[in-house]
Amino acid sequence: MDVLAIALGIVGGLAVFLYGLHMLSNGLKKVVGEKIKQLLARLTNNSLEGCFFGVLTAATLQSSGLTMVILIGLINAGVLTLSQGIGVMLGSEIGTTITAQIVASNVGIIFFPIIAFGFLLSILAKNKRYRNMGQVILSLGLVYLGMNIMSSSIRPLQDEPALKAFLYNLGQFPLSGLLGGVIVTSIFNSSTALMGLIISLGMNNLITLEAAIAIILGANIGSCVTGIIAAVGSSLSSKRLSLTQLVINIIGVLLFFPFITNFAGLIAMTSGDLPRQIANAHSVFNITVTLIMLPSVSI
Repeated sequence: MDVLAIALGIVGGLAVFLYGLHMLSNGLKKVVGEKIKQLLARLTNNSLEGCFFGVLTAATLQSSGLTMVILIGLINAGVLTLSQGIGVMLGSEIGTTITAQIVASNVGIIFFPIIAFGFLLSILAKNKRYRNMGQVILSLGLVYLGMNIMSSSIRPLQDEPALKAFLYNLGQFPLSGLLGGVIVTSIFNSSTALMGLIISLGMNNLITLEAAIAIILGANIGSCVTGIIAAVGSSLSSKRLSLTQLVINIIGVLLFFPFITNFAGLIAMTSGDLPRQIANAHSVFNITVTLIMLPSVSI
């Protein structure tokens, strides 16, 4: 087994995956980004409305961290109140799960024509809006390409007993997976990158659903780091918003963590495909926590 080739393949695939997400975020911002900012600025105190726009914003930006940065900026400018910001933040937790649902889809090699079509549209279209749409299509193809590279690179590890034992033990001792998810996401400031890697492991049956869930729970806590950093030197309301995000995610983890095995059994019923199960676990966790916490937001 060529360890160096595997490592380079995983790192290279992850780089293509993240670059595709970055391009996708930029492309979507060009297409609808300004409209979203205008809609956020006109939010009422209705928490459900804020939650809806939080879903839309995070899905567009492909990042709850970037959504938090925007919210903190709007709160500092006096455009949004703290309760409005919390409503949007809760929605953004759901919006970030859309990426996992996308990458869990097995599209075969269709990403090659997607990349080709998006590239041609982005450079040949005379209309700027169509060029931006071409960038979105191209970047989506790159996301799938990155996932394909990672999955292909990881495949030889299926025959590595030590790795299989380690990943299996994460399911038996979920606290290790939880802490690993917190640390890795905090370092890279991206729960999406970790989700992509976990789903790649799932595509090769190298991780159990219980271990994946434990890492996902940790990633949700680690994803709060961006908001905490952005709130440094900001207004008191902005600091409270970042603290609220952290507290809500910790409460959510405490609610789910003792029942990981039961939760995994429930999620296993949603699909027979492990990558889809992992994506569904991510979605169900965030949707459930948001629904539990949303009534506590003052309207």
